[in-house]
Amino acid sequence: MEQPKDVVLTMFKATDERNWETVKNTFANTVELDYSSMTGDPKQNLKPKDIITSWKSVLPGFTQTHHQLGNIISRIEEEKANLTAYGTATHYLQDKNGSVWTVVGTYDFELAKQESEWKINKMVFNYKYQDGNTDLVNKAIKKLKDNTIKKVTFKSDGLNLVGNLYYPSNYVENEKYPAIVVSGSWTTVKEQMAGLYAKKLAEQGFITLAFDFRNFG
Repeated sequence: MEQPKDVVLTMFKATDERNWETVKNTFANTVELDYSSMTGDPKQNLKPKDIITSWKSVLPGFTQTHHQLGNIISRIEEEKANLTAYGTATHYLQDKNGSVWTVVGTYDFELAKQESEWKINKMVFNYKYQDGNTDLVNKAIKKLKDNTIKKVTFKSDGLNLVGNLYYPSNYVENEKYPAIVVSGSWTTVKEQMAGLYAKKLAEQGFITLAFDFRNFG
């Protein structure tokens, strides 16, 4: 069985690798998440899938992220563990200039045994300072949104048809998503009626395709 320290380190490593299933498995059924010292938002009790959905909407927009912990101190009881650590989160976004944003603080974790395995049920970040390009998070979010439409071509009775493939904003390669083919009225093109519905459905988590019929577009 992994020790509490190992579970926390696994969670951060999997986050940097965008291995969301592993991240999910480190969390308890409900997690108290508190970043109020940095964001000003109140702490929340969240399901693992809600935490991951939130992180997916930002982190994949960076070229790389790197979380590093130090000075880890664990206090373990029979069914409960508390862990404190220094933490540094480095975010890198490769563009024509290249930019880095670093956040420094400490973490307080609480873990409990769930079916003989340690799970994180409380995570508090105590903000100290940040450095570098503090606008990088907005650039990462914009990058994700800009990458949500891809032009595709495919054959129909020997003719090339053109379509737009819409992705959810938190799309992660190699994960499975429900998919919908959206067709507009006969005289519209893919950027009109079909494209509008395809975009809205993608915002709800679907991969969608809007395409032009033969001899249209």
